[in-house]
Amino acid sequence: MAFPYKGYTGRYLRADLTRGKIAELPLEREWARHYIGGSGMAARILYDEVPPNTDPLSPKNLLIFATGPITGTVYPPSGRYCVVTKAPLTGIWGEAHSGGYFGPDLKYAGYDLIVIQGRAPEQVYLTIDDGKFGLRSAKQIWGKNTSETTTMIEEELGDRQVRVACIGPAGERLIKFACIMNDRSRAAGRTGVGAVMGSKNLKAVAVRGSGAVEVADFDRVWKLTEEAHERYTGGEWGKASHDSLYRYGTSGLVKWENEIGRLPTKGHYTGVFEYADDIGPDRFESEFITHRRSCMNCRIQCKKVSYVRSGPYAGTVSEGPEYETIVAFGSNCMVRDFPAIMRANQLCNLYGMDTISCGGAVSFAMECFERGALSEKELEMPLRWGDGNAMVKLVELIAAREGIGDVLAEGVRAAARKIGKGSGRWAIHVKGLEISGQDGRPHQSAGLTHAISVIGGAHLRALSSLDELDYRNTIIERYGKARS
Repeated sequence: MAFPYKGYTGRYLRADLTRGKIAELPLEREWARHYIGGSGMAARILYDEVPPNTDPLSPKNLLIFATGPITGTVYPPSGRYCVVTKAPLTGIWGEAHSGGYFGPDLKYAGYDLIVIQGRAPEQVYLTIDDGKFGLRSAKQIWGKNTSETTTMIEEELGDRQVRVACIGPAGERLIKFACIMNDRSRAAGRTGVGAVMGSKNLKAVAVRGSGAVEVADFDRVWKLTEEAHERYTGGEWGKASHDSLYRYGTSGLVKWENEIGRLPTKGHYTGVFEYADDIGPDRFESEFITHRRSCMNCRIQCKKVSYVRSGPYAGTVSEGPEYETIVAFGSNCMVRDFPAIMRANQLCNLYGMDTISCGGAVSFAMECFERGALSEKELEMPLRWGDGNAMVKLVELIAAREGIGDVLAEGVRAAARKIGKGSGRWAIHVKGLEISGQDGRPHQSAGLTHAISVIGGAHLRALSSLDELDYRNTIIERYGKARS
């Protein structure tokens, strides 16, 4: 019997890795009717099947890849999907979102969700190909970075268009803020979903699909799509926002946020970075951007591919960095060395780590060093604010779980408990999740967002961008002329 609601395939996969069994199941109508999108349906499954005291890294936890009814349609931005689990970083609800093409191809292959349970006895990856599915050995790709993993799977399957979502060494090492990378450079970044994937001995999910998503009234959907594009690009604000995103990507926010005094700086101590122009959009565009990319059915093309041409980080290729990453490794660590920020971003993508949490761990360690909670001997180096080279080295230590990196790989809340010496006072997080690149003091709606978000200090739910009038003058009122 056909699924009664359009926008859904009406089917999902359940993979029991312990038994090595995969089943195709009908999507519950109640899930679609009551919860609509992917994260809602995933929440119902997680609530029903994962007991409250479950260890997030145990086989009893679930890892759910979920799409919504818009995913894979012409409506923008239809490239989004989410990964849901009980989070190892926070111990509560975990959710991470990503764009690109993996989500649409999952729908085109015939499935709305993938529910993964258990733990494989050996390293494996899951393949889905137009209604056919199976598990393959991942022994040969275990230990590889995310780019290498993607290439090796493409070669093994004989298709460079296969969509791969995978973990890197960080997920294998159960780093608590490990992420899942898809399409090489798109990240389901937050809450440690990559660590859960690693705990299940699952290296990757590879998807190919040639189907389509059926909608109830295509002409009406197309009209709504054109209206949405007009809203995104029309009017004074829409045009300015579109033009900025097209030219700079989200890096354009760096200049704007600094002007109004809410660019997180020095471990969220202040909202003004003296060297914001060095990490701002104009320099990014003139020196580093090489070309643009977009996610599925998005005309904005905010993704920027960047390249470092000279200096100690010459040869670094990075998609992005995005605003959040520039804040995490830039202003919040007081680093003005843009190539170092790009290198840190590249390392996080290759190892598979959330840049927001990783940058938060680095800035936390810098403050520990400044306040005497961590010594040069414990860090194996001096770790001063603004030292881009030390920052990059620390990212490597975290990814390898070596030295102090092993402590920081647990996240700032757990690290502060282990380090002690009052360091919990400057471990910036909400519910264990390092907060994103907003300052809740001047940006009060962001403060509310961080406080009430079900996953912790994240920015993708309930975030208002414009909640102040005459914003260009607020910096003087907030910090005084001397600091403006």
